[in-house]
Amino acid sequence: MRKLFLLIGLIYLPCMLLAQSYFPIKVDNKWGLMDAEGDIFLDPKYDAIGEFKKYGYAVMQRAGGVGLLNLEGNEIVRPQYDDLKVLDSTLVAVMDESEWMVIDLDGNVVLDKGYDRVHVWKSKYLAYLKDDKWGIANSNGQSISEAKYDQVELLDEGYFQTELEGNFGLISLEGEVILKS
Repeated sequence: MRKLFLLIGLIYLPCMLLAQSYFPIKVDNKWGLMDAEGDIFLDPKYDAIGEFKKYGYAVMQRAGGVGLLNLEGNEIVRPQYDDLKVLDSTLVAVMDESEWMVIDLDGNVVLDKGYDRVHVWKSKYLAYLKDDKWGIANSNGQSISEAKYDQVELLDEGYFQTELEGNFGLISLEGEVILKS
């Protein structure tokens, strides 16, 4: 049995190493990146660098701010935020002055400060919770519906199902109310 676990480990470890092209490395209390051959790819200048995760981004920290690096080592979100969460391949929730907002990778604000939670559907739509009510916006930040529903859900048929005080409704992807909640 031990031999089986050792064999599985020997097969699995190289696969894990191949899955990640660059690795955080610490030199003189600063973090950079090295490649699988041990060559320094990004000079150590960060206070911290995480592993590259889904969508090929790594969280990094410099001078007290948090940002994102891409696989080429470029800062795609400058380290100026208190915290961040990658929502999908193009949108990032960032905390600025203790409030969350959503930005795109160019730094444009998609969803302004003042919401409590956010969900992304199919990289095109955002459901956001504000003052205990849900609203809907598209990935460009244009409002589809203001925050007034108890629940919202994107249906496969291309509509949003809404719920308000136990009543269900439908909204088109453009924001037209088909069936009032």
